[in-house]
Amino acid sequence: MGFNTQPALLSSGIAGAGKSFTAELWNDFDPQAMDRDPSLGVYYQDDFLSPPVFAANSAAASVSGRYNGATGATAGSTIGPVAGQGGVVELQSTTDNEAAILQFGGVAARPFMLTTAPEDDTYPYHHLARLRLETRFLLHPNVIADEQAIFIGMAGVVALTDLDNDTGDVVGSKNFFGFHTLNAAPSTLRFIYQAAADSAPQVLIASVATLEANKWYTAAIDYDPTAPADQRGKIWFNGAKNAIHLTQAQSEAATFPKSNDSTQVTLAPTWMRKSGDGTTTGLVLGSWRIAEEYKVKRGNEACG
Repeated sequence: MGFNTQPALLSSGIAGAGKSFTAELWNDFDPQAMDRDPSLGVYYQDDFLSPPVFAANSAAASVSGRYNGATGATAGSTIGPVAGQGGVVELQSTTDNEAAILQFGGVAARPFMLTTAPEDDTYPYHHLARLRLETRFLLHPNVIADEQAIFIGMAGVVALTDLDNDTGDVVGSKNFFGFHTLNAAPSTLRFIYQAAADSAPQVLIASVATLEANKWYTAAIDYDPTAPADQRGKIWFNGAKNAIHLTQAQSEAATFPKSNDSTQVTLAPTWMRKSGDGTTTGLVLGSWRIAEEYKVKRGNEACG
């Protein structure tokens, strides 16, 4: 069994996915090998025992620990721990159209890429690389139309306005690859991707799952540019792999946030939510993990 992929355990009164990672996705993940030889890849995971904290009206350049984040101006727009609970962090707002966003890394530190051939090994982290990301999350306290929109996945430079005020859709001219809900249908989790040149996202999967309030879920991405042409990107939810995959043609199209010899699109794990009305709602995050495994071994870069 892979690293930290113990069978799911449910505490009394807690519904949904246990605090574990998807075994089938992580079976061959070897963090000790990456620790011994960083040319094999990089990884990071967090269980939020020391969660980031952002008060209301935190500007987009704010940093807390290993994260950058931003919150709306009203007092109820915050990012931080949940009272009486450990190992979780909540992004919440109490005012219509206010948002809370959290991104791994510093303000300008987005070290991950979705690479396609050809690639150039003179750039740090710029190799044909398999990227895996998994997040455990919960929606609180309701999943009601027009109350909340969310995004969980990889993104470039982010801002409080990245989820549209009226629809909750991702805004154009930015890079996204991940799970998303709209204000009008907050229970319908879909999977999207978008390149910065586009005005609207591509919907890879219109309905990954139907979400309920106060129930834990796990959502995961497995992007591998060396996988078979019809399986370049695999999408996982609650331990099950979706039958719809990102294809080679899709990953190499102008609509995908890819990196290659001519273009470097830097990304980082990102979590966003925006209120659709004045109801207090939140996106609660549990443990998460990212791993980037190099298919072309590093060693000759000018940096990194």
